[in-house]
Amino acid sequence: GLRYFNVYGLGEDHKNEQSSPVHKFLSQSRTKGEIKVFKGSKEFLRDFIHVDDVVSATLSAKNFSSPGIYNVGTGVARSFLDVANIISDATSARITEIPFPEKLKSKYQKFTCSNNKKIVSAGYNSKRYSLEEGIKSVLDA
Repeated sequence: GLRYFNVYGLGEDHKNEQSSPVHKFLSQSRTKGEIKVFKGSKEFLRDFIHVDDVVSATLSAKNFSSPGIYNVGTGVARSFLDVANIISDATSARITEIPFPEKLKSKYQKFTCSNNKKIVSAGYNSKRYSLEEGIKSVLDA
């Protein structure tokens, strides 16, 4: 089995509210020239992984040395504010902080990061896009 972390890339339009922050922020920057982030977004960290890296790991899984559940992520946690800043730098959109929704406060996960030790030991250690590289590839498409 493969456990995917926070996947982003092209073709997320159909996901609506479930789309990645990368997709949401790019859409906001293009349509409004403004990216809205929750206050405290620098403290919410996720392991954002580009869909091309997910495809690569998925196709390679048939060759893993042993069965099991494998994390598919970059192994690097980045903040939602990092995502907004990268997109803002590329598009000149302004970043606006908005209040954190009360309904999410007790349910919102503060940190996710893939431990890649097991997938590497199974023989998969391909280079993954950095967040900057991945967002650039989405912007350039």
